[in-house]
Amino acid sequence: MLQVFPFDLPPGPTFMFVYLAIAMVGFTALWIVTRVVGNVLDRQAVPRTPPAHMGGYRTQAPETTVIGIGRLPHGNERWAVAYLRGDLLQVADALVAAAFVRDLLSVDAEQNLVFMPRPYVDDALVAELSDELGRITNGGGTLTPTQVHDAAQAVAVRHIAEFEALLERSGLRRTRGTTATLRVFVALGTSAILAIGVLRLVVRAQLYGGDAPLPLFLVGELCLFAFIGLIMSRHHRTSAAANDYLAWLGDATMTMRADVSSGRRREPEDVETAVLVGGLVALSAVPMLATFQTFYHQPMMTALASQSGGSGGSSCGSSSCGGGGGCGGGGGCGGGGGCS
Repeated sequence: MLQVFPFDLPPGPTFMFVYLAIAMVGFTALWIVTRVVGNVLDRQAVPRTPPAHMGGYRTQAPETTVIGIGRLPHGNERWAVAYLRGDLLQVADALVAAAFVRDLLSVDAEQNLVFMPRPYVDDALVAELSDELGRITNGGGTLTPTQVHDAAQAVAVRHIAEFEALLERSGLRRTRGTTATLRVFVALGTSAILAIGVLRLVVRAQLYGGDAPLPLFLVGELCLFAFIGLIMSRHHRTSAAANDYLAWLGDATMTMRADVSSGRRREPEDVETAVLVGGLVALSAVPMLATFQTFYHQPMMTALASQSGGSGGSSCGSSSCGGGGGCGGGGGCGGGGGCS
């Protein structure tokens, strides 16, 4: 009963490579299954958006409690979309861009950033940023890019709960039920892979007893595969529905963004929406934001990259798109010891 391939292989490195191949196939299949199941569950969790009068960038859509495909975001919903695309950094930079568009921020003859308060600001979050900058400058005056960035980030932080609530209602965050289901899949798959290694240890001990050296390589593989299972259980909070929505939003605003880039459309909400959808990499193509790009965004990104490089020694720095992308990685899974 114990002599079943590959568990009855003699002591040596053979089983280690066989087990590694089994685990690679198993984890690949597990990743595919959880991805497919997750995508299906994500899209099933998306509520229906009103099919009639979807709205557009020239017409205001009706107020709803969710955002989704078929309806362009308006008002504070646009900042939630920025948060979905790039978290706090994206929201903060977009708020500063909105301040430049509304002439709350400009550049004086000495090339300094200047805050000029307005009696009325038509956007709630930009109005909060105006209040923050007013407190810093005592009603108006010069600022550094860092001061502007910190003020915008403080405004964004105050609205995280609001953004998250809207994204969750809209099905653009992975639900707890979906996360729990995927973790069960990962736990079962990882347990099956680990069971193969444990069974090998049991069979090996019964067949060869103390005549074989301690299988340190096999023990190391078991630890490695358990760690991989733990990592796989930590699924990203953004659902597949969020990618669908952002792709649709990019297509739905293509003409508007072309109009903004060419200078044909100059309304603040249109410019802000173009930046939120196209990302901050689109700033260089927006004439109204040339001052923002030159006197705020470029110096600020240089400062953030310098801080990142100084603290971590990494050349990856911060991304101007507000997104994230891992830099680096690789640790080897070395180890010595006896054969499996």
